[in-house]
Amino acid sequence: MINTTWNYPAISVIAVPLLLMIGCAASSPYKHLEFTQDNVSAVHSGMTISEVEVLFGVPDTTYNMKFGKNSGAEWEGLVYKYYGPRDTLYVFAKRRLANTFVFYTAIKPPTLNNWDIEFTSQRSRK
Repeated sequence: MINTTWNYPAISVIAVPLLLMIGCAASSPYKHLEFTQDNVSAVHSGMTISEVEVLFGVPDTTYNMKFGKNSGAEWEGLVYKYYGPRDTLYVFAKRRLANTFVFYTAIKPPTLNNWDIEFTSQRSRK
């Protein structure tokens, strides 16, 4: 009969750090700068992508999209989304709050056309 008890410590040495890494990643999946009242109030039409990234960091999601199809003045834009923290009071809500920035890409560099701020942080810069 082969003694296999030595395998259990080896498995726990691998499994415990792996589970800790997964747990840390799940607790804070989105890493961007805070949306304070100060930096949100600095947003204006015509900002470049780099100017928005200086204020808020790299977005959580980006994608290209066509706008104005039904108006006859169709244009392509780049969408930046920054997701807010999960609210434990709304654990069953399917939609997560997101701050969205839409850039007009027909000109170089692309410029901010419109935005929607759904969440801000409580702190402001001093």
